Amino acid sequence: MKTATRLVMLLLTLAALTACGDDPASEPERPTPPAVGLTIDPTPAPEPTATSVPPTVTPVPPTETSVPADTPIPTDTPGPTSTSIPPTVTLVPPTATPEPATAFEAGTYKVGDEIEPGIYAGRAGIGILNSCSWQRLSGVSGESEDVIAIELNEGQFYVEVMPTDKYFEVGCEIVPLEKWPIPASPTTKLEPGMYIVNRDIAPGIYAGRAGIDILNSCSWQRLSGVSGESEDVIAIELNEGQFYVEVMPTDKYFEVGCEIVPLEKWPIPASPTTKLEPGMYIVNRDIAPGTYKGKAGTGVLNSCSWQRLSGVSGESEEIIAIELKEGQFYVTVEASDFALRTACELTLEE
Repeated sequence: MKTATRLVMLLLTLAALTACGDDPASEPERPTPPAVGLTIDPTPAPEPTATSVPPTVTPVPPTETSVPADTPIPTDTPGPTSTSIPPTVTLVPPTATPEPATAFEAGTYKVGDEIEPGIYAGRAGIGILNSCSWQRLSGVSGESEDVIAIELNEGQFYVEVMPTDKYFEVGCEIVPLEKWPIPASPTTKLEPGMYIVNRDIAPGIYAGRAGIDILNSCSWQRLSGVSGESEDVIAIELNEGQFYVEVMPTDKYFEVGCEIVPLEKWPIPASPTTKLEPGMYIVNRDIAPGTYKGKAGTGVLNSCSWQRLSGVSGESEEIIAIELKEGQFYVTVEASDFALRTACELTLEE
């Protein structure tokens, strides 16, 4: 019984294997299904390659603190500066520079604050009561030490306010030189006043006539400047009777106290004068060369002076000879002399 039972079991097993295709010779090998359960494959996972697909990242929905997508996030990169406008330029307009004053009325002004250094021009009347004074000042204490320079002007005048001055005082209206009119042509008849050489008048010899005493005399000055300081005076004279003066091309200014005209407009005597009044005479024009006789009083106050001159610029180098005479005297005028100046009457000797 046991043998029969075993035989039956063997036959059933073979039949089952045949039915399931477990016979390796009868069917091809099929892939083994993946292990299920706790079975672990000891083979290590392959390394990722360049063609491996990265794992998909699921985007996290924005939260309340997320920055909106269309709002740029500021970075540390500075923006362009070449076209940037400083806030002060757009918010604060530039301060306008005040125009310099074109006229100054009578008064006192702070130099560098209320009036700028420079040359100014003005016009006063003729006569002491109509004149115009000015002062350059180092202070306004009223003491004489404050006065740098002071002048009393008649007619047209110029004055230079210096950068070192503290104050400037003027008694009439003045304007900067650039505002003062330039004559269309040089003035040929000069009234009492001041003139700029090569601007208002031309260089040359001018003639005039003053009275015969100190109160009616006529003064003139050749000037290198108009600061009012003595260093500006090139030459100065006080004349009585007929006189001449040469304005040089190198002079900057010329001031005269009476009317004068260019020499070519001064009348030439029909014949040389033989009896001379106090004054100045051009040799071979107004008078002839020769010996002249004169008579003065006694004492210095009553004496008579004369000068033989090589020119009429007023400079000392032009004096050929000079004398102060008392009583009767003589003086010989040479043909080479340019002019003779006398303070008393002279008569040509025959």
